[in-house]
Amino acid sequence: MQNNLAKVFSVIFHPLVMPSIGILLIFFSGIYSGFLTFEQKRAIFLIVFTGTLLLPVCLIPLYMLFKIIRNVEMNSLRERILPLFFTTAIYFFTFYLISGFSLPRVINLFLTGTIICVSAVFFISILWKISAHMVGVGGLAGMLLAVSFIHSLNLLGLIIPVIIVAGLLGFSRLELKAHTPAQVYAGFLKGAGIMLLVFYI
Repeated sequence: MQNNLAKVFSVIFHPLVMPSIGILLIFFSGIYSGFLTFEQKRAIFLIVFTGTLLLPVCLIPLYMLFKIIRNVEMNSLRERILPLFFTTAIYFFTFYLISGFSLPRVINLFLTGTIICVSAVFFISILWKISAHMVGVGGLAGMLLAVSFIHSLNLLGLIIPVIIVAGLLGFSRLELKAHTPAQVYAGFLKGAGIMLLVFYI
């Protein structure tokens, strides 16, 4: 039962979902997005959702067809390399498409940090199986913390749930024996650290 819950939690908060969640968090928090119309917000979200979640997911059957991966969990380092490479390329293309919008600075910084996080996971995964799940949720936490500190905003209502999700997600990855504790902690710190650096620099 516990193992099944860990699997469900890992799917719901898959790293590919995190950019879309991040955009929604920015919109709902009202950070620099008040001047965007509903249509603009919808267009931005749909581009991010399509480029960072829908397209990478649609490629999974092709990876399995050509035996690049054995299953969607991609347990081995070797299985992760090509999917991560193509996902990184799609993320760059998505950022290029969305750069045509007059975006609030916080969205630009979040997407920049997201691309750096994905690129970091790709390069690290050549040698070590860092937790991409924890990099993703760490990135969300880092973005919210940075915006809260820099702009003196009280975002505890968003930060606390994200931290709770991070804890449960880390437990889930350990429960499934998908990662070691070091890979889980390193993933969260990597995601949060990259976002904090991007926003502060």
